[in-house]
This record gives sequence, C-alpha cells and structure tokens, in this order.
Amino acid sequence: MWSSDVNDIAVMMLTLLISVLLCILQKVHLERGNSGDVLTECLDEIPEDGTDGLARVVSLLGLELEKVKTKMMSVTNKKCSEILVSAAEEIHSQLQNVESQIQTDLVKLTSLKTSKRKHLETRLEGLHSEDCALCEEFDVVREQWAKFFTNKYLLLALARLIELV
Repeated sequence: MWSSDVNDIAVMMLTLLISVLLCILQKVHLERGNSGDVLTECLDEIPEDGTDGLARVVSLLGLELEKVKTKMMSVTNKKCSEILVSAAEEIHSQLQNVESQIQTDLVKLTSLKTSKRKHLETRLEGLHSEDCALCEEFDVVREQWAKFFTNKYLLLALARLIELV
C-alpha cells in the first residue's frame, strides 16, 4: 500500500515521537522527586493486572501527557490573563490621559469664552459711550437749529410787522 520510503519515514517519525514523549515523561518523573530512568522502572515493575510492562509504559505515558497538556493549558491561561490585565491597565491609563486632556481643553474653552465675553462687553461699553456722546452732540445741534429757526421766524414775523406798519 505504502512505498518503503513512506514506511521508513513513518517509522522514523514514530521513533522521534516516542523519544520526545520519553523525554517529557522522564522530566515529569524527575520533577516529582523520583530518581533513575523512568522507562527502566516501568519495565522492571510487573503489573498485577497481567499486562506487560510496555503496555504499562504506554498508559503511563498517556497519563503523563494528559498532565503535561493540563499544565500547558494552565500556563497558557495564566499568561493570557497576564496579557489581558496588562492590556486593561494600558487602556485604563490611556483613558485617564484622554479624560485629563478633555478637562484641560474644557478649561481652555471656558477661559476663552470668558475672555471673548469680556472683550465684547468692553467693546459694547465703548460703543455705548460713543452713542451717548453722539446723542448729546445731536441734542446740542438740534437746539442750535431750533434757536436759529425760532430767531429766523421771529425776524420774519418782525419784518412783516414792519411792512404792515
């Protein structure tokens, strides 16, 4: 079915996989405080249920792989949590900076609004003063014209009276 090259590659891959798994199993075995070679210890012990030592090694390997998988998931979850906490702290810091900038801009706008209002009030007061001055000047001119026309009409009336006489 498979060519001999494919079979050779499969055997090599299986051998490599078993070597890696044995290394992992040995590391876990040593981490638990056991000494010696895990494979030798497993093969030397004769299981009570009648299975051979190799089957026991494979089942122990499977159990240890599950433990390694669980440990990897735990470490991965812890690292993800650390990353999320770090990201949340960074976002919180940026939000505080934005809020501070908004407050600063609000103070600037309020100050600008106040200064513009004061400027307009000053300008309006100046225009009001000019308006009052113009009104007074107009009143003086109007009075002068009123006197002029009053005197003119008096003179005309006097001239007519003189003509009549």
